[in-house]
Amino acid sequence: MSETVDSVPSRPKTSRDETLDFLRGSAVLFMIVCHAFVLLYSGKLLVMDLLVFWGATVCFTIFLFVFSVIYARKINNGRLQLSKELRRVLTFIVGYFIVAFWVVFWSFPDVIKDGAYWVFRVLSLYYMPAFTEFVITFAWFVLLFLILQRPIKAMLKRMSSTVIVTATLYVLAGVLYTMTADTLLWRTIGAQLVGFRDFHIFGVLSYMPVAGFGLWWGSREFKDDNVRMVSARNWFVVLLALFVFLRVTGLSSWHRWPPSIYFMLYGFTFTFLAIWQFDWIKKLGRVYKFVLSVGKNAFVYYLGHLLILMPLFKLTRADLPAWLSIVITIATVVVIALYIERKRLLQRLTKSTL
Repeated sequence: MSETVDSVPSRPKTSRDETLDFLRGSAVLFMIVCHAFVLLYSGKLLVMDLLVFWGATVCFTIFLFVFSVIYARKINNGRLQLSKELRRVLTFIVGYFIVAFWVVFWSFPDVIKDGAYWVFRVLSLYYMPAFTEFVITFAWFVLLFLILQRPIKAMLKRMSSTVIVTATLYVLAGVLYTMTADTLLWRTIGAQLVGFRDFHIFGVLSYMPVAGFGLWWGSREFKDDNVRMVSARNWFVVLLALFVFLRVTGLSSWHRWPPSIYFMLYGFTFTFLAIWQFDWIKKLGRVYKFVLSVGKNAFVYYLGHLLILMPLFKLTRADLPAWLSIVITIATVVVIALYIERKRLLQRLTKSTL
């Protein structure tokens, strides 16, 4: 694992990187299962508890890693387009507020009576509803990459620079986290940087190891897929060894708010295992193609699953049996997939008639 980038910046690629679509699609499915079981089921079935744990642990790390890989390639291939990136920021922010108000509406019985109270809390980011909080973090990362693209490009020329910068920011996040206070300033601004207590807020600085690792991996250029898979295998072994070491020694434990190194290693190890074994994964046929499709339509699946599940939560209050919760989860994914396919067919028909 060389310290410097393996070659000159890459030329723009015309085809999608299917490893990234697969990773994103996997994370979306993990997320839907996790959210569905939390919203529909309150029993103690071990398998379902483990799936909730897995989704809560790996999803954001995988999402942010893939996101950062894509932005590293954009930065290496030239300057980010201001108008395009600002539209993406707006999409994340608007999408967040739509889903945030949707979740609040179905979660609190007094939301209509106390409408002004909830509008202020949500719009000010003082209160970030469950299942929504990570979306707006991507808006902040887009702005960060846009503003700092030149320093980022320089940093990525050496792995040591990337490690030093991201590690310093991660330590700074830990220090700032201990200084948080229950004030409007901290709850609305400081929390977006480092989180707040055990609230579900994904602080930008707290997740710098993930963003930094994704940026560095995305800035590398490989001669062919075999070289990339060998590199991924090497990283998987290193990350797994670190995971076991931290587990045995107790130097870092599973901690989500703020995220510990041990916590983030779950997502890292899965990511590099998938990249390493990608040739085998492609042999899964229809399952592989379906996960790719989910990854390509990730935001639709995110919005769709909450539009479906939140009213069901209001009706059931997480009191469904395990089998029915599983059936509804599968049905939710199928309904969204059918919606996407129907939309695609309509687009094809429209083009063919023009």
